[in-house]
Amino acid sequence: MKLQELAERLECRLEGDGEVDIHRVTGIEEAGAGDLTFFTNPKYDG
Repeated sequence: MKLQELAERLECRLEGDGEVDIHRVTGIEEAGAGDLTFFTNPKYDG
């Protein structure tokens, strides 16, 4: 799935390259190219 398609399905604003392929959702420690993750801990911000 392309990042742009995911943003459209979630009705959210996308900043960046919408052509990026997303292959899986995983934790930030395991994430690599093509993975989608998120953070809530400030230690990962910036």
